[in-house]
Amino acid sequence: MSRPLVVFTDPEELDVGPGARLLADAGFDTRVVGSRDPDAIAAVARDAVALIVGYAPVGAGLLDRLPGVGMLATMSAGYDMIDTAQARRRGLWVSNLPHAATEDVAVHALAGALGLVRALPQADATVRGGGWNTEFAEVPRRAGELTLGLLGFGRIARALARIAAPSSAASPRTTRTPTRQGGPTASSGSAWTNWSPPPTCSPCTPR
Repeated sequence: MSRPLVVFTDPEELDVGPGARLLADAGFDTRVVGSRDPDAIAAVARDAVALIVGYAPVGAGLLDRLPGVGMLATMSAGYDMIDTAQARRRGLWVSNLPHAATEDVAVHALAGALGLVRALPQADATVRGGGWNTEFAEVPRRAGELTLGLLGFGRIARALARIAAPSSAASPRTTRTPTRQGGPTASSGSAWTNWSPPPTCSPCTPR
């Protein structure tokens, strides 16, 4: 009796090895298409029960050619590549990885902010040009004397507030959607504020 087939569409730079081994241990066969092309995906996944998707668009046209697929899983927090209305209409399961890169993005945001506060790009350019700190236009600001403001307080912002707390004087944050008030507490210099978007602010959809 053949084992059910799970197909990775376009893993790009991601290593599917660990996931493929887990699936194999659970009784599934796996194949990798390595393309976003719907014809290539349909050819490899014609007998598949599930697709694991990178960036390949998955809509009605492709799903019509894959009648056995019952689940669509993304390899990222985002799932905009999947036509969720079509998936819902067909009774398909759709899953994503909401926490896949939360910590990484938060650390990257903090590193970028600290780099700007401390003028690291400018300092790097000065030193590479043979200069030294006597040529800096101004003394960089101290992060511990600044306030880190977070506009929106989802998963990434909560992680950012937590890791930035030791290096900033305060972390006021705001959100227009209900959320658990996790992260640093008021005792660590953080606070909640009420915020309304200015007239020029475009509507946004929190992730």
